[in-house]
Amino acid sequence: EVAEKRNTTIAYSSPLPSQSDTQTKEWEYQKRNKPSWTPPGWVFAVMWPLFVFGTRAVTAAAVVQKTGLYTNSAIMALMFHLCIGSLWNTVNNVDRRLGFSVPLLYALALSKMLAAYRFYLVDPLLGKCLAAT
Repeated sequence: EVAEKRNTTIAYSSPLPSQSDTQTKEWEYQKRNKPSWTPPGWVFAVMWPLFVFGTRAVTAAAVVQKTGLYTNSAIMALMFHLCIGSLWNTVNNVDRRLGFSVPLLYALALSKMLAAYRFYLVDPLLGKCLAAT
């Protein structure tokens, strides 16, 4: 029995995206069929961290203050929503599995409704504020 020798090459790569990777992702994003009312990218860059994350942080802090508990059903519902959002982001933007990202969008919407409802049970204003994000 003759042992086969396989030619193996070790490839070293950086965890950081290369310029060609970034250009490819930008090109793929530009060719996606987006609605005409999609805002420009800078709106996302401003609104997401300031309004969305800020509102979530303030409402979650108020839930903790009102219940006296860091671990309660409202906060856990928000954590579940954030987990679904992280999964969707990976599937849609990293793996680019656009077909599978659609059911995840429905799951994301349902988890947001659950979190807003649980916040609403603690304080109706908090539930409405969270629903707006």
